[in-house]
Amino acid sequence: MSIYKPNLLDKFKDFVNGIKGNWDQYEDHVADFESHQADTVTDNVHGLQDRFKDAQIIKSNIGGTNGVVIDMDLEDGFYLLLISRDNAVYYIGVWSNEGNLSTIIPLSGASHEISITGKRLLVDLKSRTRGYVLLKVS
Repeated sequence: MSIYKPNLLDKFKDFVNGIKGNWDQYEDHVADFESHQADTVTDNVHGLQDRFKDAQIIKSNIGGTNGVVIDMDLEDGFYLLLISRDNAVYYIGVWSNEGNLSTIIPLSGASHEISITGKRLLVDLKSRTRGYVLLKVS
């Protein structure tokens, strides 16, 4: 793609045609980009849509809250806990009433408690206000 760069020696007609050509190239680029975005939404990259098509939001508060935000028993399955502002991510697996918690990206700071005992998940953000989503992915 060549872009027209005006020169002081150009005639007015060459200048107008050059700028028009730049604009046409820009519009073509935007159309290609928008077409690619639409393809990306529907092309099931790496099968992620298949993997998460049955995901359920178990509990959430997008606006944010503090204190004990989750204190509940989980069913057998795989879960993701996403916590805003820190972009924290936790993976939780529960099988035969026993849960395991793995930190993918930790919540910053020391003023919080995220634990699982048996199948009971406890998320206590203490005085920190955070949005969160608990997803059951299978």
